Amino acid sequence: MNLPISYQQLMDQGAEMHSNGQIDLALLAFEQALALDPTDPNSASACATLLSELGRPNAAYLVLQGACAKLMTYPDGAANLAIAAENSGAVDDAIACYRAALHLDPNHVRSLNNMAIIDASQGRWSFSIEKLQRCIELLPNEIWLHINMIDTLVGARLFDRALQQVGCAITHCGPVSAFTVRRAVVLALNGTLLAASRAFEEFGVEDVQTYRAWLLASSRGVGTMVRPPSASHALPDARTLFLQQVFSAMQVCDWSMQALATQVIAEMIVEMEQTGVELDLREAQFYALLLPTTEAQQTSLRLATGRVIQHLEDLVKLPAPKLTVSADARIHVGISCESLADVRYAAALRNQIRLHDAGRFRFTVYSPTLQPRLVEHDLFAKLGATVVEIAHMTDMEAALRIRLDRLDIWMDTAFYTPWCRPELPALRVAPIQIRQQTWQRICPPFPCEYAIGDHFTHPSGTTGLSSQFGAIVRFAQTCWLSTDPPVEDPKLVTREEVGLAPEAFVMYCGSHALMVDPHSFEVWMVILKAEQRAVLWFPGYSAAARQNLRREAATAGVDTDRIIFCDRVSRDEHLSRIALADLFVDTLRFSANQGLVDALQVGLPAITCAGANMASRLGGSILTAAGLSDCVVNMTSEYVETALMLANSPEKLRALRAKLKGAVKPIPLFDSSARLREWEYAWTRMVEQGRKNLPPVSFDVPDMGTRYPDVF
Repeated sequence: MNLPISYQQLMDQGAEMHSNGQIDLALLAFEQALALDPTDPNSASACATLLSELGRPNAAYLVLQGACAKLMTYPDGAANLAIAAENSGAVDDAIACYRAALHLDPNHVRSLNNMAIIDASQGRWSFSIEKLQRCIELLPNEIWLHINMIDTLVGARLFDRALQQVGCAITHCGPVSAFTVRRAVVLALNGTLLAASRAFEEFGVEDVQTYRAWLLASSRGVGTMVRPPSASHALPDARTLFLQQVFSAMQVCDWSMQALATQVIAEMIVEMEQTGVELDLREAQFYALLLPTTEAQQTSLRLATGRVIQHLEDLVKLPAPKLTVSADARIHVGISCESLADVRYAAALRNQIRLHDAGRFRFTVYSPTLQPRLVEHDLFAKLGATVVEIAHMTDMEAALRIRLDRLDIWMDTAFYTPWCRPELPALRVAPIQIRQQTWQRICPPFPCEYAIGDHFTHPSGTTGLSSQFGAIVRFAQTCWLSTDPPVEDPKLVTREEVGLAPEAFVMYCGSHALMVDPHSFEVWMVILKAEQRAVLWFPGYSAAARQNLRREAATAGVDTDRIIFCDRVSRDEHLSRIALADLFVDTLRFSANQGLVDALQVGLPAITCAGANMASRLGGSILTAAGLSDCVVNMTSEYVETALMLANSPEKLRALRAKLKGAVKPIPLFDSSARLREWEYAWTRMVEQGRKNLPPVSFDVPDMGTRYPDVF
């Protein structure tokens, strides 16, 4: 006769099976025990633990919810429920449970620590640090608590305090590898480069492994300041790590270490020239455009990085693909794009393909979307275009996959975005490779045959550079391609609704926070001091960027109330709001590009100051194509004078608005059909040149539209 198995027997069986690695059988035993009392916290916790190990966090949370009433009566139970909620993505539920645990026991270390991590992930650094400090006071010898505190201080960019915390951790716990590595890292991030380099040189085998693990974890964190390690690339040294930190800080308008970063970049360039050992400085070649570096330095960075990527050991040399004539005689264009998860970008790309001549061109889009939606693929398929997802592929796999499509032209539109993969052009995915959007004026002849510019970004006299550098294709109007669909039925809003004074002179900067450099900000502060009615309006930047910009304004002697930020709203609503401004003020080192185009689309006049390279001249290209060439100046003094003149000339502003909104014919900037005909001309000429086995040459694209007269 078989007697029924008791609750305790089932729990003991489950524990034994779990210790033997029989997870499925252990889960079955625990589930049978739970069935005897679905509200029992012990069997529910056992089931939840195994479900989590099996990668089923939602099921684990559901099981614990059945025992919620009893779990919430003691701190460990409430914390377990919170952890399950957090793992399943229910962060608000997790916070409520942690708070309940802390109500029962204010010194419950696990809840304090986990709440601190949530605070850090949401940028609430002071709250996170306060909770972790309490944890360390309670358990001063716990290594993991010190690690969490150091990493949180690093995330908050409190590097001096982080270094002090490392010393405290070593005092309490000894010089373990986790602290040795973090000391070297914090020294590097803080710009103490000589001491940091020495610390890196002293790494042992365990330290190198710890450093790699730290890099991987940090690259996944909120406000990440490092790139993930790669098996094929050297781990970043002290200088590289420092530069990555500075570049990350620039994204939230923290300019405190830019002077040192500029000096480090200059030293690295000299060192490469003296030793012949070139470095992969792919981030630096972009961010240097936002620093006071020279064009010669920017070119050195780009050439060195290009040669390093070209000769990476893991890039197997493939035979160069050749131009062929397809059965339907159409030119096959491949577009490596940004993530199609960006709805605005995806719509603009579809609109571009829709307007092209499908009888002469066909398109394949190579998408890096991490969680692609098939509905997006269907929308492109209706236009005759194919979407190939490559986010899950290695560089070699992606290159070989692209080669299978036998493209005539491959065009990189993801250049310098997080989705940029410079290894792809180095692997030669098509006979003709184009940089659709680049930011330097001078482009190397490899791995892309052509770079795109126009008569403003590359004025007369610069095309001769192609004998030493890559071929430049100059468009007659602008190299910026605007294919955003027009806004339908814009929502009417008032200044009062968005926090703007009716009588204020509102200067709007629609640049990404990264492009807001200290030089531009200094010039804007001069304008605000000279025009007391003026306010400076920014997009919905992060809390850190807002705090930093307000601090910079206060340092400049400007009331922080005159620095205003938009709320985060839908694109259509955002466009309706920025139309309330009086003047768009462009950034000086790196033009606003898409933000500037958005402003012009809603009739907002703008000013820009043309610099020496393409990044700082694109604003002038866009404004010229919008018919506002007199709003393009060449010196910061003219920029200030023009802004102040317009602040006191409402009739001039009205004339500029009328020109943008009242044109009988399409403004060249927004005449997408004409601009795309120009692209088709360029592609055709490139292919004809290639099929004749002739080398790439610079050429000008004829104007397919009509220029508009100036206002002033």
